[in-house]
Amino acid sequence: MPDTAYGSQTRAGTNRLQSSTCVTASLGAGRSWQSLAHAGWLQTRLDASAVNVDVELAVTASRGRPTSPTGVSTLQTLDRGLNLLSELAAAPEGLTVSELAVRLGVHRTIASRLASTLGAHHMVLRGADGRYRLGLRLLELSLHVLPRLSDVALPELRRLAETLEVTAFLSVADGEDCVAIAVVEPARADVHVAYRVGSRHSLNRGAPGIAILAGRPARADEDKEVSQARRVGYSFTSGHLQPGAVGVAAPVPDTTVSASVGVVDFAELPRHRAGEQVIAAAERIGATLRARGSQ
Repeated sequence: MPDTAYGSQTRAGTNRLQSSTCVTASLGAGRSWQSLAHAGWLQTRLDASAVNVDVELAVTASRGRPTSPTGVSTLQTLDRGLNLLSELAAAPEGLTVSELAVRLGVHRTIASRLASTLGAHHMVLRGADGRYRLGLRLLELSLHVLPRLSDVALPELRRLAETLEVTAFLSVADGEDCVAIAVVEPARADVHVAYRVGSRHSLNRGAPGIAILAGRPARADEDKEVSQARRVGYSFTSGHLQPGAVGVAAPVPDTTVSASVGVVDFAELPRHRAGEQVIAAAERIGATLRARGSQ
């Protein structure tokens, strides 16, 4: 609420207090006790009304204009929505509505409405497990801000593609799906597996999605392939997404977006050598992002 409006309505409360004083002053010495009693009752009602108005206005103004740690006046709903995104960024395994409510310090209904509103704009996504996670729309927006994840990853993808003579890719999580956002194909290989930007599949199918899940905290109900990938540092799948195709991928560490870097080829792909190289590439990408983010 603007300061002028707040001030105007507060003065209205002051006018009510002045009116109650005028009522009392108008009672002469010769009035009956009933009149005096009625005047006292009226004064009490007017005083209480004025106080209630002032308190209500103050509370409304406080709720409508929360103050940030820097002292800047902010919009409470927007502030809560941004805090919700921050909480999800810190919890790659996702959060339920109840968990969001606790972290934000609000009622569960408010947390649900905030999440639903952000979900309508694809800022967050609700998985089959009932947990909310960051949505791909945030990645689309972040691509306009340095450091860009795909820009940082491209040199590493080129290195993988040329060294191993395979198709290299960078994938990110979009809710329960895995989406390829950057692909580099080998220049010297006569035959290679085609993998297109925008390719989408379930997180629990294929090396890139399993690697992303392996980069998250362990869960009791996770697939054995995810646990195995977390132990060795990379995922390995054969024929999950395309008959005869073999994929190897590793999670990109310490990023706000769940991502993985990997390679795909036919059955002759050297598994362990590829695993070591995608782990190294993922770590370099993560290190570069951290370094640029601290500048």
